[in-house]
Order: sequence, then C-alpha cells, then structure tokens
Amino acid sequence: MVMSHTAQRWRHEVADHLEAIVRILRSDGESPEGAAPASGEGPKDAVGVAKRIHPALGGTQERVLAQVAEAHPDGISAGDVARALGMESPNAHLTLVSLVRHRLVRKDETTHPQLYFLGPRILAELN
Repeated sequence: MVMSHTAQRWRHEVADHLEAIVRILRSDGESPEGAAPASGEGPKDAVGVAKRIHPALGGTQERVLAQVAEAHPDGISAGDVARALGMESPNAHLTLVSLVRHRLVRKDETTHPQLYFLGPRILAELN
C-alpha cells in the first residue's frame, strides 16, 4: 500500500503525540505537554534536545527555537520571533516552518496570529 505524503505526515504527527502521551503517563502525569519545563529546563535544554534529535540544526534554527522555548507555554508568533532576533519576518516564518516540518515546533493554526509552541518531540524529552 502506497501512502500519500499527507497521510505519512499525519501518521508521524500522531506517533509523536502518542510518544509524548506515553512519556507523560509513565511520569504519573506530573508535567503535561502544556506545562512549563521544570526548573533548570529552559531554552538551552530545548535546543540541546533538538540538536540530539536533529544534529544538523543550524544556528538560526537554534536561535528561533530558543525564542519558542522562552515563550513556553504561552506560544509566540513569527512576528515576535522576528522582532526579538532582529530578523526579517519572512525569514523567521520560513525557519519556523522548517522546525514544524521536523516536529520540533508545533503551530497552532486556530490563533491569529498563528502561535508556535515547543513540539511533542522536545516536550517528551524535557518531561
């Protein structure tokens, strides 16, 4: 059976979410996905986890991911990332899209402006 690209992406996203749920349940539910990282865990830890998951993470991706982690659990818009890092908005957006594609960041399309959060792959490791 051949799966479409969309079906494959959906399957990967579901698997990532299930892994995060299992990790939370195994830790007695002490730190749900939306909770802030425990003390001592912050942007540098999120970036470190991301680099273990995706060793080819670039410097701009690291800086953008650090901004997303700083905003956790409230989320951050692409415009706010751009302003914080002195980037052009399209570059911040493209970097966030790349991080979403690697499931390191999650995008909430129901908000306006759209907000970005740490993705389940990173949260599973931090919890």
